[in-house]
Amino acid sequence: GSGCWQPSEVYDGTDGQLFVATHLRETVVSQGGTWQTATPRNFFVPFAEAFTVGVTYQYNVPKPTWYGVAPYNVFSAERISASSDQNIRTVIVDNDGEELRTVQPGSEILLTVNDILKMAGQEGKLDRSNDLAFDNPITRLTGMEFMLLVDCTEAHENDIGQKSVCHLSVRRSSTVWTRQQRGDFLPD
Repeated sequence: GSGCWQPSEVYDGTDGQLFVATHLRETVVSQGGTWQTATPRNFFVPFAEAFTVGVTYQYNVPKPTWYGVAPYNVFSAERISASSDQNIRTVIVDNDGEELRTVQPGSEILLTVNDILKMAGQEGKLDRSNDLAFDNPITRLTGMEFMLLVDCTEAHENDIGQKSVCHLSVRRSSTVWTRQQRGDFLPD
């Protein structure tokens, strides 16, 4: 009903991007009315911090020469590939590069909204003023945009085999206002 939001209505995940709403503005235009006469209502989303994001990733790159340079013909070169689902150990780091935890290959990489805030150095800032915005409204109103970064390196262990390690970090972008607009038509 009106004023009641379900969790599935406040997130959208498409094309490797995720949008989680922390604030909603609802504007209902009555039959025969206009947008100018409609009264908007604002809502905070109380359960936004309860969302968990699952992450998987993979890479497939040309194997470098013995002296560390990319091969002459990268398209026909021998490839190195790995996946977080199978053979990559993931080290989750904060914005200073300090390890928060490690996820073993094949284990689920799950991040809560609070994990993402902590990784980006934004812990506790959702309900504080957004220093990037004019007049400093709280960040729950303006939103924040984050980029998830995966940095992978190869480590060789005594020529026995190859072990993949990737570092997962989060950076906040300088985008001040984040939003998504949706329109629904109600029956008469």
